[in-house]
Amino acid sequence: CLARYSLGQEAWPESLSQSSQYEIGHFANCLTELHQTYINAPKHPQQALVEKYKTSKFHEVSDFQKNPPPTSLPYMS
Repeated sequence: CLARYSLGQEAWPESLSQSSQYEIGHFANCLTELHQTYINAPKHPQQALVEKYKTSKFHEVSDFQKNPPPTSLPYMS
């Protein structure tokens, strides 16, 4: 959900709601915690994984300048 939203996709499309029987609000607390972790990741003292996944081999997925976390969450808009 957060990954989809971060990539500009619909966070929780109706097809997922129908197949899972869950609405996005069911995991709002979890999404909030994951979002905070995402925002704070560059400040975390352990940066080995961040550095590893910043490389072109891994499509620079942890480069926070190229892939900043969303400023808001889908259920907050």
